[in-house]
Amino acid sequence: MLANVITKILTGLLTETFIKKIIVLTLKSIAKKTDNKVDDELVQIVEEALYDAPQSA
Repeated sequence: MLANVITKILTGLLTETFIKKIIVLTLKSIAKKTDNKVDDELVQIVEEALYDAPQSA
């Protein structure tokens, strides 16, 4: 019973939207630690690609 509840919660967290958010937040965190602007631009490109891409079925 408890295992089923935990499984449902974990499955809910592993949605495409959640994974996209984690990827973008991680990249932004890494980019903040540098002084150059190239990585900031790359993060912006990745973010636009992830959120502007058509949703998978």
